[in-house]
Amino acid sequence: MARGRMINKRISISKKLANLKTDSARLLYFMCYPHTDIKGRLEADAPYIRSVCIPRLNWSDKKINACLEDLYRVHLILLYELNSNTYMEFTRFKEFQTLREDRESKSEIPDPPAELPTNSHHTPAQVKLSKVNISKDKISKVNSQVEEIINYLNKKSKKNFRSTTVKTISLIKVRLKEKFTIDDFKKVIDVKTEQWLNNKEFEGFLRPETLFGNKFEGYLNEHKERKIKKVVKKKEEDEDEFVPMPEHFKKIFKKGIKKIEDKKKVFDG
Repeated sequence: MARGRMINKRISISKKLANLKTDSARLLYFMCYPHTDIKGRLEADAPYIRSVCIPRLNWSDKKINACLEDLYRVHLILLYELNSNTYMEFTRFKEFQTLREDRESKSEIPDPPAELPTNSHHTPAQVKLSKVNISKDKISKVNSQVEEIINYLNKKSKKNFRSTTVKTISLIKVRLKEKFTIDDFKKVIDVKTEQWLNNKEFEGFLRPETLFGNKFEGYLNEHKERKIKKVVKKKEEDEDEFVPMPEHFKKIFKKGIKKIEDKKKVFDG
């Protein structure tokens, strides 16, 4: 994915943007735009958008979904649902971008259904943003993953976090969608408990919102750095380690000392 996207200055006189009901919807449009893939698509999942696009804004799912519906209403985005997941696609995306398909990854988000209307100003019936229909099997899998991760955190940090907290589930789901694994979560927990546990200044940060937030990947890479430092330190310790003198050298050394002492006695006498 590119580091950012171009926004044409014509956006300043956009009637569609002006017709949005709230400034919050306008803000969300600009905050989501840089995070799109090469086809101008993004997951339209409220927890995902909150964590990735507006991490410093404490917006509720209801507010995010209302903004998405408003953006769809004026046809600034297309909303569609496939395989129980909801996606968004910015309209006329390619008209305002200089895209390098040889440098960007291909879109992992499926194309919208061919029969989905693109000129309707009403949220399509099959897209229900407030209640995304997820299969029971999928919910069960996510819940078991969250439970395993939180249980491991509680064991390592000696705390008692709940795996049913909405914020905790949301953060873990976002990281899982970014293709991080359960082992990655455990590595982050291992690294940070080693650094922060029993440290009065930092122990309070051993919590899901800190560990599994936007710095997750940085914490994950700290694991490798710490291992390298330990190897270097061990090597330095080995180089400075005292090596005992072999027995046959000890005998030679003692004979030499005795000769020196005998000569000293002769001179003293």
